[in-house]
Amino acid sequence: TPLARLYYNNKNVNFNYDQSEIFSHFNLKLQSYFLFFETRYDQPEGLVPIHSKHDNNAYAFEAQQNGSLTDYLQVAYGYTFRHDVIESSDIGKKQRNNHAGYATATAMAKEVDFFFNELSITPAVRYDYPTDFDAEWSPKVSLQLQHTGTLQLSLASHVTRSYRAPTFDDLYWPRDSYAEGNPNLVPEKGFNYDVGITAGYPVLGSVSVSGNFFVNKLDNLILWAPGAGGLWRPTNISKTDAQGAELTGRWKPYEEYLELAVDYTYMTALDESGDPTTGGKDLIYRPRNKFDASLAIRYTGIEINAVNHYVGKRFTNAANTKFLKSYNVADANVSYSFKAWDVTMNAKFELMNANDLSYIITDGTPMPGRAYRCTLACSI
Repeated sequence: TPLARLYYNNKNVNFNYDQSEIFSHFNLKLQSYFLFFETRYDQPEGLVPIHSKHDNNAYAFEAQQNGSLTDYLQVAYGYTFRHDVIESSDIGKKQRNNHAGYATATAMAKEVDFFFNELSITPAVRYDYPTDFDAEWSPKVSLQLQHTGTLQLSLASHVTRSYRAPTFDDLYWPRDSYAEGNPNLVPEKGFNYDVGITAGYPVLGSVSVSGNFFVNKLDNLILWAPGAGGLWRPTNISKTDAQGAELTGRWKPYEEYLELAVDYTYMTALDESGDPTTGGKDLIYRPRNKFDASLAIRYTGIEINAVNHYVGKRFTNAANTKFLKSYNVADANVSYSFKAWDVTMNAKFELMNANDLSYIITDGTPMPGRAYRCTLACSI
């Protein structure tokens, strides 16, 4: 209605401390941050006027170290504590404390008498303990083989057990005319693996290409989708299967002055819940094809970038009877970095949707046409 008003007031504060060597080649990184997100909705008209206030705040502390025990063994470990609290006129007060710790160890073998002359294996484990869900272990193993020389070649693979608890937005987003959280969600759990190869060779400057194949199988995927009354609401999908391939190419004909890049992703992300209506269908808003092509020119503080984004057809309902058409949009920017009074400055001009395309990313929300933006940043 004409008198309805929606307000956002978001603030964040970050503190960081880095010590490059605290003991025996081990560093120390500390971070703390505070988030203050306020949402207010006022609707003074109607039989029941609405005056809703929703505060979603958080503070966190993170500590991590990594270093070398020997020339062939590196370790890393860390701990994170985060406290989330919501105070809302709609849902009352909700709190969560989350403790998380991780540890990794990388064993390396160098100058191996084999085509791949550098080998490494990295076992890792993460432990998450949110107070509103069960604690969970997430192990991971990575393997990398590398050939060095004129031809640079590497082969890498990862096997991971994944875990993600619902965020407070997933659980408690206050109901408005567009969306609503779902307090009945359960955590995502899954199994993921990928294998990839990267090759680089100094021809016509330098050329590198890479390919990666991945499989992600998830139980209880948290997916936001429009439901009854048109409200977006997250639900758990019992089983999903996503797999695909990523291909990239980089060409630098004149060292760092000029770079051409292409990135292509093909992915099938399917609902494997067994539901007679949605089983075997594509997950909503998961395009099977994405392609980016970009050009970068850099010289004495000046940088020019142009990029073209292609996104394929995306289904907008779980039964795959409705979809959004593919689109092809171009962006460009030019920036200049310089020093003034011992302060590093960066001025940037951006041209977004340069081809003034009429396209839609989310159903019902057309994207802006051609737009311009100027920014000035400084670092002390």
